[in-house]
Amino acid sequence: MVFVVIVYIFVNYILPSLLIDIEKFTSFSTRFSGIISAFLILSTYPFGLGYGSYIALYPDILHKSYEIANSFIFSLFNIHLSNVEILDIITTGKYIGAKSGIPQSIVFTGWIGLIFWLMIFKNTKSYVNALRMSQYQKLILRLTTLFIFIQLLIGSEYTLLYVIWLPIAFVEVEYYKQNRRIGYNEI
Repeated sequence: MVFVVIVYIFVNYILPSLLIDIEKFTSFSTRFSGIISAFLILSTYPFGLGYGSYIALYPDILHKSYEIANSFIFSLFNIHLSNVEILDIITTGKYIGAKSGIPQSIVFTGWIGLIFWLMIFKNTKSYVNALRMSQYQKLILRLTTLFIFIQLLIGSEYTLLYVIWLPIAFVEVEYYKQNRRIGYNEI
């Protein structure tokens, strides 16, 4: 019954709003193109573009990414993505970047950046699994970790804000505190 309600809400409210956002606004287009550009960079520049050369190389990659994203969305929904923001970025060079945390890290450092984020996610997940706390508390920490990484994958560039790092730091501190207690009890 709950599943039926969720599907009804998604089909009648969320999907139409998403299609309007895809057709009329630029944010989806820019972020989706940024994510695709990260994959293109991984395949052509395994160590990324660096912090200096990306200014010269990234506009062409972003344009190719937009073309891929536009053809993909057009084949699915028969809607063209807005290219206003992407053309502004390419022609002026202002605000050039992948527009989200993990793809931006990939633009700069390639596979090294991707491996870094995967290691943080894997370690945080294993720390949560090892914590001695209720299943409800573990579920909250797992969901928080998952949503943080989804935000870093598709959301704005938040890698430098402490809000992203607080839950991860909390999990690590709790993990090390619990392991230290075990070590002292055995002595």
